Amino acid sequence: MSMLTIVAESAQQALLEVHRQLGPDAVIVNLRKIPAAGLGALFKKPQIEVVATVPAAAARGPEKIAQIDHRVQELERELADALAAGASAGTARPEVIPPRSIPRGYPTNPLAHAARERLPSATIFQNLGLLPMHIEWLTDRVRNFPGATAPRNLREELVLVQEVLVDHAHQLARRHEKAGNPLRVFLGTPGTGKTTCLCKWLTQEVFLGSRLSQVWRLDGAAPNTAEFLSVHGEILNVPVERVWAGAPVDDAVARFVDLPGVAVNDPAAFAALKAQAEQFSGAEWFLVLNAAYDLSLLLAHTRAFAALPLAGLIFTHMDEETRLGKIWNVMLSAQLPVVWLSGGQNIPGQFIRAQPEMLFDALVNQNLKGG
Repeated sequence: MSMLTIVAESAQQALLEVHRQLGPDAVIVNLRKIPAAGLGALFKKPQIEVVATVPAAAARGPEKIAQIDHRVQELERELADALAAGASAGTARPEVIPPRSIPRGYPTNPLAHAARERLPSATIFQNLGLLPMHIEWLTDRVRNFPGATAPRNLREELVLVQEVLVDHAHQLARRHEKAGNPLRVFLGTPGTGKTTCLCKWLTQEVFLGSRLSQVWRLDGAAPNTAEFLSVHGEILNVPVERVWAGAPVDDAVARFVDLPGVAVNDPAAFAALKAQAEQFSGAEWFLVLNAAYDLSLLLAHTRAFAALPLAGLIFTHMDEETRLGKIWNVMLSAQLPVVWLSGGQNIPGQFIRAQPEMLFDALVNQNLKGG
C-alpha cells in the first residue's frame, strides 16, 4: 500500500490535493502540523502535513462465495464429528453463566433452556466465542423469525442467522438514535482512547463532510488533561472550549464533548458524572471500550456505565484484536448498537462505521481464516 504525503497551507488545501491525486476513495492516515523553521516561525503560519493512501480492493464477490462454500463443507464435516462426540458425552453438565452477564429481559436460569435442541451452526458460533446464552437466544430467534423457512443445509442456516443478527443490530440502532443533530458526548475508563476517537470523528466531519464543528474539552471529577485535543482543534480550525455555557442546536454544526475517563471502582467520580450529565439534555452518549480487553472486563465496564443514557458503543484497538465474537457478546449483553470501530493512534487513521453486515462478515471470515 503506497502512501502519499501532502504539505499545504491549510487542511482544506491538503484534502483537495489528496482527492486530486488519489481520487475520492483516498483514506487519510495521518495529519500533523509542521511549524515554520527559524525566523520564519515569527511571520508564517504552520503548514499542514497529510499522509493518505488508497485502500486495497476488497475480495470479489465470486471469490468470497467460493471461499465460503469451501469452508461450509469443512464446517459440516467438523459439525458431524462434534455431534458424534456430544452424543457420547450426553451426560455432561451444561455451563452456567453468571447472572450479571445475562442480557436484559433474558431468563436468569440458563439450565431452563439446556434441553432445547441447538442449531447445527451453534457449534460454529460457540467456537467463535459467542456466549451460550446468546446462542440460545439466537436459536429461538432463528426458529421464530418472521417469514423464514426451515434451512435445508448449513449454508442456508448461516444466511438466516446473519439475517437475524443484522436485523436485531439495526433495531438497536433505530431504538437509540436521536433525531436531528444531537450533541455527542464521549465516555469511558481512563486509557481506552476516547479522545483519540473524538479527534478521528471530528477529522472526518471537517475533511470528508466539510462541516462546521465545535468541541468542548471539559473537566469532570478529575481535570481533563487531553491537551492534544486542543492542538488538533487548532489544526482543523475548530474551536475547543474549556467551559460549558450551553450550545444552541444547529443542524449545520457537529458538536462534541470530551470528558475525563472514569474508573469503574470510583463511586464519587460516577456520582459527579451523573450530575454533570444533566447539563447535556438530548445528547447522544457513546461508551468507548478497548476491544483488546478481556470479555468479562468489557461487560463489567458496560454495566458500570449503564446508568447513563448510552446511545451506542465505540470499540478501539481493533488493530490488536481478532476475536470478534466478543464484539457481538457486548452488543447483545448491553443491548446497545456498535457505532464505530477504531484502530491505531494515527488521526484519522482507522475509524469506520460499524455496519452490522460488515461485523457479521468479519466474524465469518475469522472462521474462514481458522481464527
